[in-house]
Amino acid sequence: MKKLGAILFSTRTTGTMLLLYALSMAMGTFVENDYGTPVAKALIYDCWWFELIMVILVLNFIGNINRYRLYQRKKLPLLVFHLAFVLIFIGGAVTRYISFEGSMSIREGESSNEIITDKTFFKVHIGNENNSLAYKDLPVTLLSDRVPFYLKPF
Repeated sequence: MKKLGAILFSTRTTGTMLLLYALSMAMGTFVENDYGTPVAKALIYDCWWFELIMVILVLNFIGNINRYRLYQRKKLPLLVFHLAFVLIFIGGAVTRYISFEGSMSIREGESSNEIITDKTFFKVHIGNENNSLAYKDLPVTLLSDRVPFYLKPF
């Protein structure tokens, strides 16, 4: 367990994860520019490995706070720096898993209770009159056939 902690909380791991995170976001930016936001979300930003990089970074920052005793008064600026990254990642996770993305058109002096989302949903009803099974609002990501070759393995 100590060996895992030494690897997880090392500065080499921090540098590697930050580099992978930056390269992933750069690739996501280029894919989004060329193929649109849904493709970039499906192929990069919503992938398990992208989330894993963020989780490792958060654990790494928290571990380094304890490892280097950044809670001491003389190291307060470093503590604030590390906690800022932790809070940014936690805020991103809250936004990702709890929020709802959409747009609402409201004219001046009016109110609205309708939101238009950019996600595609299928409503599925299976069965006959006696026995039926219904799934409502199954989110689906529709991708273009023009996926770049360097993203094919994903």
